[in-house]
Amino acid sequence: MPRTFSAKSILKMKFSTFPFKGLLKKVFGTPSTCGLWLLFGKDKNGKTSGTLLLCDLLIKYARILYVSAEEGIETEFQDALRRIQIDYSNPYLHFVEYESIEEIKNRFEKGKRNKPDIVVLDNLTMYRELTAKDIIELDRFAKQQGIIIICLAHEERNEPYGSAAKMVKKLAKVIIRVKGLTLIVSGRVPGGNIVINEEKACLYHGMEIIENK
Repeated sequence: MPRTFSAKSILKMKFSTFPFKGLLKKVFGTPSTCGLWLLFGKDKNGKTSGTLLLCDLLIKYARILYVSAEEGIETEFQDALRRIQIDYSNPYLHFVEYESIEEIKNRFEKGKRNKPDIVVLDNLTMYRELTAKDIIELDRFAKQQGIIIICLAHEERNEPYGSAAKMVKKLAKVIIRVKGLTLIVSGRVPGGNIVINEEKACLYHGMEIIENK
């Protein structure tokens, strides 16, 4: 039988959180360092660029493994890195092409060095075998390991596409929708906007994006 907790004991608990500053603090607050995040959007709205920008911001606080499962590591991905002007000198951001969920989990076996704090799965379309039950188990794994797993998904009718992505949305602490080259952040955080390309975003959103900055 699971252990029960009093309200007093819960309020005394200490949790690991990100010590964000600046824009990240404003948009994300101080979220816990484990669990699932979701990033989704329509094609050609800046999912890859937005995710790389997010990684460039988060790399100041965590080691990141970016699994480019859908696009691979080819010319187009190289171009996206250049557009974001990613910090090439940072040794804590690494990329890999498709790996299965089991292969990713194996990276966290006891004794292995240089384990990532954040894993980016780009894109859930490449993990079609995942059921809702598998996503629940993935969330448990992230919490057990004390890591964030950022799941990318396509968008259909303003919602993440696929049953796995829909379950991620239900469990995710942070939900990021990419629209008009802007990351629109919501979930169990303060929320707000992070602009991927300010000039093009202003053309898409009008003055709203400026007023929210």
